[in-house]
Amino acid sequence: MLSAWENVERDPAKVSEVMQDAVEKYPDFAAGWGHLGLARMQSGEAKAAEAALIKALNLEPESPGWHLALSTLYKLAVANAKGLIERIERIRKMAESGVEVSDDCLTMPPDYVSQITLDALGHTYEHIRGLAEKHAKNVLNLTREKEFTQPAINNLLEIQTADQM
Repeated sequence: MLSAWENVERDPAKVSEVMQDAVEKYPDFAAGWGHLGLARMQSGEAKAAEAALIKALNLEPESPGWHLALSTLYKLAVANAKGLIERIERIRKMAESGVEVSDDCLTMPPDYVSQITLDALGHTYEHIRGLAEKHAKNVLNLTREKEFTQPAINNLLEIQTADQM
C-alpha cells in the first residue's frame, strides 16, 4: 500500500485500486478510505472522492486530515464555479504574450482539478461553499499543526476570493 501511495500523482488509478481492495477487506480502515478519497480526487472523480472522504471522516471524526481533504475538494468546486481556473489560464496567456506577471499567478492546477465541479458533486454553490468553510474551520479547531492549519487558512482565503468575483 505504501509503495502504491508514493506514486499517487503519477498513477492515481492504481492507488484507487489498491485502496479499494484494502477497504473491502477492512471496512473500518479510516486511512484506507481517506487515501482512496484522495486518490479519486487526483483522478478527478469528485463524487467518489467525496463519498470515500466522508466515510473516513465518519470513522475518524477528529482527524484534521480528512476535514482538510474535504475542505480542499469543496474549495476546488467553489473555485471552478467562480471561474478562477479560467482566470489563471488567461493570466498565463498574457504572460506568454509578454505581459509581466508574478510567477505565483502562473501556477496552473493539475488537470484533475477542472473535473471537480458543483455538477460532479451534485450540490449548489452555497451548499458546497458552506461545507468547504465548515471543514476548514474544523481543521483549525482540531489542531495547531501548521501542516494542516496553513492549507485550511489558504482554503478559507480562496473561498473568500471566489466570493468577491
